[in-house]
Amino acid sequence: MKLRVTIVGAGALARALVEALPPARVVLTIVARRPAAARRLAKLSRGASAQDRGEALRSAQVVLLAVDDRAIPAVARELAPLRRSWRGVVVLHAAGGVPVSALAPLARLGASTGVLHPILPLHRSGQARLAGAPARIAGSPKAKAAAKRLAAWTGLSPLPRRRAERATDVDLHHAAAALCTGDVLALLTLAEDALYASGVPRPAARRAALSAAAATLDRIGRSGPGATLSGPVVRGDLPRLLRHLGALAAVHPQAALAHRALTLRLADLAVEAGVLTRPAAAKLARGLGRSSTV
Repeated sequence: MKLRVTIVGAGALARALVEALPPARVVLTIVARRPAAARRLAKLSRGASAQDRGEALRSAQVVLLAVDDRAIPAVARELAPLRRSWRGVVVLHAAGGVPVSALAPLARLGASTGVLHPILPLHRSGQARLAGAPARIAGSPKAKAAAKRLAAWTGLSPLPRRRAERATDVDLHHAAAALCTGDVLALLTLAEDALYASGVPRPAARRAALSAAAATLDRIGRSGPGATLSGPVVRGDLPRLLRHLGALAAVHPQAALAHRALTLRLADLAVEAGVLTRPAAAKLARGLGRSSTV
């Protein structure tokens, strides 16, 4: 029997879910504040339909809130009175930085509540693909079982846990997601800007930054961080690193700040990998700390 799933929202994540959930497994209903947006999404999946909230929620077995993180508590409050009882219904939200407790108005009425948060950059263009992306799953046992089922059908890879999730883990999880998505974007644009400032045309600068980053990620995946270390940090070349900072500060102070912070992290990794001595790392840290260029 097909699972009756209602998606609340019509943004980038809602679109990725609609495109990924298999019609052979689910009866998909979409609700949104703008009915026209819900209807457009419904056309992307065979058998999907756009309905008003009341109608869609009455028959739903799983409700997935694919809305702005900040809107989740308010949406939960709005949905709560639309059913006499939520017993037997699973309600998930898809926000990495929002605790399960944001769904408390629905849990108090019997819903099994949880989180299914894919870690990947999303955009309204619909180019996001869930398959292969890691996902945080949390909540009640029934909610986690439903989330794992949806993850399997969409190709998401649930993150394993080495212990039970704590309240403070929510912010750490979301910060980690930001580090490997938005922060990577920011770092690559800084590299692109530096290449452009050095005289490389903008399109070539972007291709070069992306190519170098892709090669680095590939090497990390194949051999690990230690085997990927190279450059002036591994050599303990403080004069070269100071020249980097000076050049970056002259054209982009934020790039210099980022480079110094990341260089210190690389020094720690180099010590752990056994390719840089602790005294050499300490010398780098002292020298970079005294730098007046940032």
